[in-house]
Amino acid sequence: MSIDKWLKQDKEEDSNKKVESIKKIQEQQLKEVINKKIEQLKREIKEKQPLRSDSDDFLSYFVEFRDWLNKRTYLKGDLDEIATWINNLYNKLNLIVSQNDDEDNDTEKLDLKKQYKKIPLSFLDDKTRIAINKIVYGQNRSNSDNYYVKKLNLEIQDKLKEAEYYHILKKILELKN
Repeated sequence: MSIDKWLKQDKEEDSNKKVESIKKIQEQQLKEVINKKIEQLKREIKEKQPLRSDSDDFLSYFVEFRDWLNKRTYLKGDLDEIATWINNLYNKLNLIVSQNDDEDNDTEKLDLKKQYKKIPLSFLDDKTRIAINKIVYGQNRSNSDNYYVKKLNLEIQDKLKEAEYYHILKKILELKN
């Protein structure tokens, strides 16, 4: 075997190794891309599926109770089980209502915070504003804060009484026109 043939074989082997390594790398990259695409599709499917709410669970539980009740022929013997079903339904309904109330309270708090930010700085004195900030943002209040809150509450009550008088006067003036 001549040196030229031997060198050609080495070059061919090197080129074959390079081709094989490139194929391996491409296969690995292809697998990675496929796995990423599968994960993305799984996430999209999860996002598209509607989430079951508590009210749906309650309705399914209620339908289950109705079906169970329809299968019974002698209800007098099942009074304890019926009472249990009704208690469970009542508890589930109370849980749903309390969760909805909590969500409503959260939105009301956010609305109040936005409205509070509309009040000009010069409208309240500094110490009263600090006390109100602590109430709005849920911080602990000191005794002086409580004092300023009570003072503001009394002032608000006085202003509301005055507002009633102004409202009556406004109605009187509207009658004149």
